[in-house]
Amino acid sequence: MKNKLFTILIGLAMVAAILPAYKVKAEETGHKHCICGAQHTEKGDHVSDTQTEYSTRLYMKDGKLMMGDGEWETRETALTPYVSYDAYSLESGNYYLDTDLEFSYELIEMPVLFIDGDVNLCLNGHSIILASSQSSVIEVIKGKSLTLTDCKGGGNISHKGIYSAGHGITTAGTFNMYGGNITNNFTFGVTNNIADKANNGGGVFIEPNCTMNMYGGTITNNKAVSGKDSSTGEAIEGHGGGVYVSKDSEFNMYGGEISGNKSNLTGGGVYNLGTMTVSGDAKISGNGKNSRNYSNAYMGERGTLTIGGKLTGKIGVSKYDSKVGDVVVTGADADTDYSAIFFSDNFNFDVKHDGNNIVLIPHTHVLGEWKHNGILHWHECEVCSKVLDDAEHTWDEGVITKEPTTDAEGEKTFTCDVCKATKTEAIDKLPVVNDEIQDGSNNSQDTDVSDKNQNNGTTGEQNNDTSAITSPETGDKMNLVLWIALLAVSTSTVIGTAVVKRKTI
Repeated sequence: MKNKLFTILIGLAMVAAILPAYKVKAEETGHKHCICGAQHTEKGDHVSDTQTEYSTRLYMKDGKLMMGDGEWETRETALTPYVSYDAYSLESGNYYLDTDLEFSYELIEMPVLFIDGDVNLCLNGHSIILASSQSSVIEVIKGKSLTLTDCKGGGNISHKGIYSAGHGITTAGTFNMYGGNITNNFTFGVTNNIADKANNGGGVFIEPNCTMNMYGGTITNNKAVSGKDSSTGEAIEGHGGGVYVSKDSEFNMYGGEISGNKSNLTGGGVYNLGTMTVSGDAKISGNGKNSRNYSNAYMGERGTLTIGGKLTGKIGVSKYDSKVGDVVVTGADADTDYSAIFFSDNFNFDVKHDGNNIVLIPHTHVLGEWKHNGILHWHECEVCSKVLDDAEHTWDEGVITKEPTTDAEGEKTFTCDVCKATKTEAIDKLPVVNDEIQDGSNNSQDTDVSDKNQNNGTTGEQNNDTSAITSPETGDKMNLVLWIALLAVSTSTVIGTAVVKRKTI
């Protein structure tokens, strides 16, 4: 009995020892990290390690949106004092995704995630997707804020489906972006009003008097294009494929990348009517308004671009009503070389560092090697892609690079005196004329004729003496000699027999 009691006590002690360990493990696996991601990185005004406990889990289960331990309930959300929707929204707090979230009309009449407070949201490697709807994926309500990060990477804010259009994120408050990828969103307007946000800001639309701070992440493959004005039929002018900065708004870019976005007019990357500041490793390049013309950071009327600190990125710039000598960037360090950082998107200009400014100067073409096809040669500017010096080839007299034979064609190669391009032409095979080959060689029949002429004591000329003509050979000469020899032997034998008989008689 004592042994059994002792065994039970030992078991209870072991369980008691294990339970605290499980408790500590549960605490350690909580979703906690700096607001900039899994590992703190100083960028811009983000200098301190701001550890945040992302305590509320967002996920989908059986086709339903879930929050924490229960179903995510919609609620009436006021966008303005006069407009409200029954929609999914997040109030002030710290949230993280545990699965992808997909909003659609099948779930709610207004399938938009509204930010109705000061919200920290970690994508945690997952995505928020708006399916078959024409609205923003996320909308920050006036006066509220969203801080977006992704501690694992790979999370997206995007639209899905051929009938799905709208901004990735619209902000009427403050939007801080540390991570994630805003991608595959596009606007589709119905009027040609430049202030109509339905036309502009495929990735992010910043409302007037609002702020966006970008520390990291990417904004890529978004579009502000397409459509015709419903009243005039004219093509709609789309601006800001990546980001649209409204009048009196701020866009501070301390890092991250804006690339691969397009608009059908200006500002494929960024269209700025407000105040834009860049520093750190901010990169705005590879955006365009079609396949050959690039439009990265475009400064609209009264839009400004300022260097806010050390800058190591790559940024293409252009501006409204450009002229030689115009300032496109201010705040430059007089002792810093910005030639590898800024470049002009307007092919009529280059940029030059002038004191504390970056100014426009006339474009100087940079020509590489000659390009050519079978008819023309030309130069192409490596900066603006403009075609120069195009003309037809000037071919030389050519050289034979392969001699012709009776069995194969030859080849002649010509070289352009200007671009050194080459072309080849075939040379016909050598012909055979009257059994005599042009190169002087004889065939087997010619050889036999020559031999017969020599045996007959004649030349190659025709011999009219019929006595010299011999009968054609009809058999083997050796057989004829044998028959003659046998005849001679037989004759000798007969004669010899006759003589012997005579002597005997």
